[in-house]
Amino acid sequence: MAHTSSAGVEIKGDEAMIQTLADFSKRNASYVKGILNLTIPLSESPVWILGQFLWQLGLSTESRRPMEDGQRVRYYRLNTEDVEFAQQVLEYRQKQREYRERKRQDEKERNAAYAARMQSQYGINAPSIPPQ
Repeated sequence: MAHTSSAGVEIKGDEAMIQTLADFSKRNASYVKGILNLTIPLSESPVWILGQFLWQLGLSTESRRPMEDGQRVRYYRLNTEDVEFAQQVLEYRQKQREYRERKRQDEKERNAAYAARMQSQYGINAPSIPPQ
């Protein structure tokens, strides 16, 4: 089961979801290779496979090894610097999409206003692309 710490959600790597991801990846290794150019060796651990997918996304993990019941247990979590950088990239891309959409909408409105002026002044339909 995933563990929550002050650093966020941590996993031990034995969670069912991680095992399912690894099994699916091994069964579909040729597709993973073809689509992501990522080789999934059948001998690798579920945590290693998860790490490879995270690496493809520009993310990495950090780990810690506390003592639990007299044994060292390794917990993994996403590297917070990687996550912050990825969030900044996503925010920038979203702003660019919004800017392009606003620009497209403004141009559409200008074209409609031009067509309306041509119709009212000259009684003709405007060309589809008005002069700049």
